Amino acid sequence: MYKTAIIDDDEISLAILGHALGNYQDVITLSGMAQTPEDGKQLVLTQQPDLLFLDVELPGMSGFDLLGVLGESVTWQMHTVIFSSHDHHAVRAFRQPVFDYLKKPCSRDVLGQIMHRFVEEKTRYHHPALPPVREKFLVETPTGARIVSVAQVAYFEYVEERRAWQVVLADGSRLCLRRSHTAETIEELHPRFKRISRKHIINANHLAEIRNGCCILGGKSTATDELVVSRNYLGTLHECFHCM
Repeated sequence: MYKTAIIDDDEISLAILGHALGNYQDVITLSGMAQTPEDGKQLVLTQQPDLLFLDVELPGMSGFDLLGVLGESVTWQMHTVIFSSHDHHAVRAFRQPVFDYLKKPCSRDVLGQIMHRFVEEKTRYHHPALPPVREKFLVETPTGARIVSVAQVAYFEYVEERRAWQVVLADGSRLCLRRSHTAETIEELHPRFKRISRKHIINANHLAEIRNGCCILGGKSTATDELVVSRNYLGTLHECFHCM
């Protein structure tokens, strides 16, 4: 059983989320709830929850600030879900080392997805020092920022004319990225993002076939481009394909 805690100054939100988490009694136990940053800090340090639901807008201190205060005191692997009724907090949430973002009022389907991912992560990693893998990430575009899920990504492509990368989504649409995104920072976004050439980084989850030195994407991806694999990356890609 995984210990779970909630920090939120709104009693109604506490009650709603606490009730919703009751559907997952087979995998979690609700170790406590707090309504102030001070009580929340004490709750976290004494109970050491595996999963923390943390409201952004707390009295006298934001949830982000509370995470900063906790800092190195959290020596165990704790998955933090930031939640708020305001969408603009989502962008900041994905700039922080948090597991996910939940908008109030919480959707049963979205909460279910978060809980499914949480259990998967805890099952996958047995060593407490290993970080969780995010299934959503923030990319900066020339006009702002956007949250993208890993499943949406078919591949990344370097555009010579712009001297910048773009992400090609599984539905075939393209999203231009700021020049601050490099091949290295893109690969660090998720372990399934694999470089296959100087110009392309694929989402290995969509890799269906390697044929005649090209990657063929499949699954739910409708992006039909055949991407040439550089010889330097072919061996690594074959290993990745056979491990799928």
